[in-house]
Amino acid sequence: MTFLILAPCQTVLQDPVAGHSLISVFDEIKIAVPAAAEVPQDAVIPREWCVFSRWMLAPEEEGEIYSEVIEVFWPDNTVFNRTILPAAAPGRRGLIFVAKYTGFPMGQSGRIRIRVSIERRGQTVCGPVETDVTVQLVDAGPGQFGPITEQTGL
Repeated sequence: MTFLILAPCQTVLQDPVAGHSLISVFDEIKIAVPAAAEVPQDAVIPREWCVFSRWMLAPEEEGEIYSEVIEVFWPDNTVFNRTILPAAAPGRRGLIFVAKYTGFPMGQSGRIRIRVSIERRGQTVCGPVETDVTVQLVDAGPGQFGPITEQTGL
């Protein structure tokens, strides 16, 4: 098995004929909050986002049942979320996973780590592979009621 891509993005368009389109791939998010606001360490902003990954299978690996373990960590290394996604239809095109989230971790400035690995029959067979998103809490300025987000793409 070969790792191909791991990308946090705003959304993924899935087309069985044309393939997948990753919309707004990002590696940094700035979140503006009023200077006087106390932001809890575990605060989450309501925001839809996805983690897209793709893995290529060797011919002898086709037909097996796989799942992907996706772990998202706060900057202080505590777990924000852990998800296990079953592979829909492993085959010649390999494994494609799209994890969808409705909240983004904003309570801590720093690196949000995203780690994925592939399991077969409960055993890790590939990975882990990691990427990250930098979260920065910034002053919203006078008269602003946050949070307001700005993302920086790759």
